[in-house]
Amino acid sequence: LSADNAIALAAIARGLEDPARQRQALNLGLALALVFRLGLIVAAQWVLNFWPLQLAAAAYLLWLSGRHLVLVWSGDDAEPDDAAGAAGDGSGEHGSLHHAGLGSIVVTLALTDLAFSLDSVAAAVAVSDRLWLVMAGGVIGVIALRLTAELFIRWLEVYQHLETAGYLAVGLVGIRLLLRLGVP
Repeated sequence: LSADNAIALAAIARGLEDPARQRQALNLGLALALVFRLGLIVAAQWVLNFWPLQLAAAAYLLWLSGRHLVLVWSGDDAEPDDAAGAAGDGSGEHGSLHHAGLGSIVVTLALTDLAFSLDSVAAAVAVSDRLWLVMAGGVIGVIALRLTAELFIRWLEVYQHLETAGYLAVGLVGIRLLLRLGVP
């Protein structure tokens, strides 16, 4: 389980102010993320050799992190000009997804988890050639994320800088993906 992933997912879900809708978004988003993860595991050999997908995941994570950090450091609480609720940082306080609908939050949750999953799936496939074992690990990981994300939503209310720390970690994961690809 990756704490930075859980913090990022919690921050995105927190874009919905109603706790019941946050839980619904987490349930739906992580169900979709599970489908994406299992598909990623099945297609792992192709994905690991298809550098443009890894580059896109790195760019997405860096964009997600950068967007949040720019909003925090600029002190701008105004919502950026998003086209039809495009994926953003999900922060309720600094929030590009603050007024986004359930559907856009669900898709953002699933895509964010997918980008984070590239490294873990690559490692799991390298360690074991037993597809069922890697898939079981993917299922357990998504269940653990679901359980911890709700806890992190509560912690984000208490610990003022936890969200920013999570987004810094998201940026580091993006940089790590770039370094693995050999992109300076």
